[in-house]
Amino acid sequence: MDNNKLKLPDDWAKDYESPVTLQIRKIAEQIEEQRENQITATIFEQMGVNIDKDELKRALAYDRDQYRRGYEDGWRARSKDVPQWIPIRMRPMTEEEKTKLFIKYGQDAVYEDMKVFDSPMPEDGQEILISTPWGVSKDVVEFDDYEGIGLEERGDFDNVLAWMPLPEPYKEEGAE
Repeated sequence: MDNNKLKLPDDWAKDYESPVTLQIRKIAEQIEEQRENQITATIFEQMGVNIDKDELKRALAYDRDQYRRGYEDGWRARSKDVPQWIPIRMRPMTEEEKTKLFIKYGQDAVYEDMKVFDSPMPEDGQEILISTPWGVSKDVVEFDDYEGIGLEERGDFDNVLAWMPLPEPYKEEGAE
């Protein structure tokens, strides 16, 4: 009987490709996912939760970066009412500006490397916070026609990195 058996070489199936392939792991994952979805759907149904499938698809496809930008825009809008630091920027004075200064105040008022503020500056008499390399302090702006803008306590804006308007005083809700 054993003599009638066909002996095949060990590598007889080496180049053979089955016409049917099973991806057992993928099938098992899909079955598990379907089972979980059915359980979730049943629970939602029992709780009276209705899910709009189109809306759910839109929510899942929602651009998360768009969400972040919306959050940042909202934060900025909220903080518009909160005073922000305004950096002090200076620029060289133009020849036209130097000429106007010379005409108004004479030669002693003009020197070669004069600079002017190139950032929004506070109003005369305004109480502000100033930030320097040594910390933060409160001061009052003074404007002198000849000296220009200065500070009551510090005298000038040398080493002032930024300024900020004082916030509005605290008011209890409902108080007028």
